[in-house]
Amino acid sequence: MADAQAGYSLAFARNVVSAKMGPYAAALPPIYVRFSGHYVALGGPGRGVDRLCGDWGDLSLMLGQFPDYESVAGFWWSPEYRAAAALRVGAVDIDCCRLAGRPIPDSHEAVLVLVFRPADPVALQLLDASWRAAARGSLLAPLDPAAFEVLEGDLTGCSVRVLSFPDRAALDADWAAIGAALAGRGALQAYAAARYHRA
Repeated sequence: MADAQAGYSLAFARNVVSAKMGPYAAALPPIYVRFSGHYVALGGPGRGVDRLCGDWGDLSLMLGQFPDYESVAGFWWSPEYRAAAALRVGAVDIDCCRLAGRPIPDSHEAVLVLVFRPADPVALQLLDASWRAAARGSLLAPLDPAAFEVLEGDLTGCSVRVLSFPDRAALDADWAAIGAALAGRGALQAYAAARYHRA
């Protein structure tokens, strides 16, 4: 039996003007429902997301899971989301991509997001070797490096990996090895996020 599939939207939010975000945030839930999507991780500094390394700073992060890769594009380019996106103009700057992957395991409660601009091809090989050696985690996305598309902002030239873990302790243990393997081999941004559960 083939592995179950999923598509992911991954967004980093910069220059957030919280007072202007309300209409955009309120418009999103019914659009997610229409495309059978849901949040896997959602938050920012002090709200479930921690920066582990990198010079991007303490950004807010959103990871959404959809039934497949094509559904992410359907969501992103739908008239409903285009109208919602207009509501965030002047409220936030977003770097966003879509990735093909597998659903997060039900038992996993922590997510590690890596964004890497490798200094050379060997460094990219080290990225994949490092997470494969991370025995506690599971690669969510991308399962195929070609199934990655920048939707907005400046993620061109980046290699993105999203992994999930049973808990934050397991994430931290594997991150120690991953971070050490990639130190000095390129520009690495790493964020740890608690799994989002709707209240």
